[in-house]
Amino acid sequence: MNQTITDEILQIENVKMYFPVKKGIFRRVIGYVKAVDDISLSLKKGETLCLVGESGSGKTTLGKVVVGLYKATEGKIFYKTEEGTYEISKKLPLNVRQKIQMIFQNPYSSLDPRLTVERTLSEGLEMTEKFKSKPKELSSYLATLLEQVGLSKEYLFRYPHELSGGQRQRVALVRAMSLEPDLVVCDEPTSALDVSVQAQVVNLLQDFQDKLNLTYLFITHDMALAKYISDRIAVMYLGKVVEIANGEELFSNPLHPYTKALLQSLPRFEARTSEKGKKNTLKGEIPSPINMPSGCRFRTRCPYATKICEKIEPTLINVDENGEHRVACHLYDKS
Repeated sequence: MNQTITDEILQIENVKMYFPVKKGIFRRVIGYVKAVDDISLSLKKGETLCLVGESGSGKTTLGKVVVGLYKATEGKIFYKTEEGTYEISKKLPLNVRQKIQMIFQNPYSSLDPRLTVERTLSEGLEMTEKFKSKPKELSSYLATLLEQVGLSKEYLFRYPHELSGGQRQRVALVRAMSLEPDLVVCDEPTSALDVSVQAQVVNLLQDFQDKLNLTYLFITHDMALAKYISDRIAVMYLGKVVEIANGEELFSNPLHPYTKALLQSLPRFEARTSEKGKKNTLKGEIPSPINMPSGCRFRTRCPYATKICEKIEPTLINVDENGEHRVACHLYDKS
């Protein structure tokens, strides 16, 4: 967890990402997959914000919208620098675009199998003024970066298929960090790795954050990892943020029934069993994002659902004086 947190660097305002569902010969739109549905978040410089939730909750889609791989259906995302504020959905200057990087979940599919490690890492750097037409300085810089992640310079001449999963992820990490970014979206960077390698990658991410004062939007399924690495945790369900709080606060005082269920699924969580000694786990499958339940999206799986949950969708409300712990649940709405 980084302690040098300053002013906001990213502002997400009412972002929606809908994918049209088409059918028939004429490919008419019959509905939309609401992957991200009206999310507002902010990140401060040097902060790590973790997005957690089940598969299909919209975490990765939101991350791709943030880096500009998807153009949001609605809403705006503002990236703030010392030079000014930029809207990510619009065309950004090259030096600004390079300050926003992403580490993808699958290191094999995110690396071009036809390119050597050196060629992969050089593509972005060759477009910068620092290394333009300076191949010797570039090779030396890349060799230094590889050494920082525990790889010798000989790996520059290897292809992705000649590397292990952990080595490929380290190369992907170097590719993101080589441009000295301000904001990095980490899309489950450890999920495909062995446990020992996971720890190494997490430590490397923290080392880079300490050196460069990086801001991380960290996407993960692992609640224990989220608690370890995050400053704040946002819990997502079916395209919505249902609870957001400081990591320690979320674990010690979870409020939303979905958050409680996620924490109770942890093998060593203190409250994982009921009075009868039976493990409390989520029942049923996550509903289709094409056909959302009315009212609260979690009501079909919630043990506390009432009639109001069927009719009215809850909004995020503050449950502490500082406004740092917010939850979207009718159980806590006193209005």
